Amino acid sequence: MASDYERLFERFEVKDPPVGLLDKISLSISKETAGRALWARTVISGVLSLAALAALVPSWLITQSEIYQSGFSQFLSLLLSDTNTVMAFWKEFSLSLLESFPVAGTIAVLGSVLILLISMRFFVRDINRIIHQPKLSRI
Repeated sequence: MASDYERLFERFEVKDPPVGLLDKISLSISKETAGRALWARTVISGVLSLAALAALVPSWLITQSEIYQSGFSQFLSLLLSDTNTVMAFWKEFSLSLLESFPVAGTIAVLGSVLILLISMRFFVRDINRIIHQPKLSRI
């Protein structure tokens, strides 16, 4: 019975694969990997943009409440309403203004804005790549 199988496969010719087949397969795999990585980056930057936008609202509200609690808004009001007094006592006024400045809230707002801008930059860049490369939109 083993001889029947051997004779069956002896009639078939063993063909070599076409030249460049390995390169085509490797290129196709690398394109597929790059497309999936692009989609992953797009999703991550989009989610990060939404998170930064969501963090911006509470950080702004916290900064706003710190401005009113520390008296910073009253010092600014004094600066705009009575400039003669401010100029007469400019050293003391500037120190009072610096002491009442809400540093933590300002850092939170600026950090949220920075993260939002950077993540939106990457999100828009990746969306443009997806739109302008129609083969990637099928993945």
